Amino acid sequence: MRFSWDDQTSDADLDHFEVYFNKGTEASPTSGGIFKEYPRTYTGNNLIHGAGTILDTLGVQNGDIVHITVIAVDAHGNKSEAVKTSTVYSTSN
Repeated sequence: MRFSWDDQTSDADLDHFEVYFNKGTEASPTSGGIFKEYPRTYTGNNLIHGAGTILDTLGVQNGDIVHITVIAVDAHGNKSEAVKTSTVYSTSN
């Protein structure tokens, strides 16, 4: 699995992204999933299995639904509306 967004380096007011991950239910600040903060220059991430990875920590198995929520935060701490997506994790090509 891979998640990414368009290059945001031209937005001088953007400070960072808050990203929430969860298995089975919506990812949010209160969902009990995983929270990561990414710099504004971030360009994407492979969510591969392995010790300490997001999918491994969540216990994702073939057929599980993985939810991701992204919030942009500006230099003053203002947050954008959440962008949400989900997908079924599959080990087949």
